[in-house]
Amino acid sequence: KAEIVTPQIELLKLDKKTIYEAEWSDEYGILLAETKCSSILLHKDMVKQYPELAKALSENSEYYETVALDYHSILKEDANESISNGIEGFDTLVSTSDVYVRRADEVVLSILNDCYDYNGMNDGVRGFSGDNYDVATGKMIFLPDVVTDMDEFVKTVEAELFSAYGKASFNITNIKSLRINSKRITQKIKKRNQKRDCLHH
Repeated sequence: KAEIVTPQIELLKLDKKTIYEAEWSDEYGILLAETKCSSILLHKDMVKQYPELAKALSENSEYYETVALDYHSILKEDANESISNGIEGFDTLVSTSDVYVRRADEVVLSILNDCYDYNGMNDGVRGFSGDNYDVATGKMIFLPDVVTDMDEFVKTVEAELFSAYGKASFNITNIKSLRINSKRITQKIKKRNQKRDCLHH
């Protein structure tokens, strides 16, 4: 009988770091603003094995925390200004960012960012984004790294979305715009990466 060999996959050990800030009003006894920001770090036992990944995760954690704290300062100012004439109709301003690990092995680390924002001028906005890393180099993986034909990629995604949710569910003008600008996606991603590199150094 042929022996079935199951490949051994090494899973990464990770830590989740969370910072929390809150602004409380003693005068009114209410929470004015709160911010929570979570990020993923490589566990200390694996830093020696994957030093570049450890560095990248640490730098991105610092980046996200800086952005979150800066935004919290804005929320505090807005909240205090909002209640200057009383608290009627005021709701706590909130900014949260949570993280979920979708894949973590010796090849790829994939992280899903789940963000929520209520700044008093919207009904509460939730959004998702992803960070994908080459574990060996610590470099972020973008669409151009894995997609060779962006136009075909857009068409395939479009077809899958239409099939799953129906064409009527989408703004066709936006879909056409995505088709036209698909070649610009690579440039935008590269600019985003360059901007982040500048912030880190």
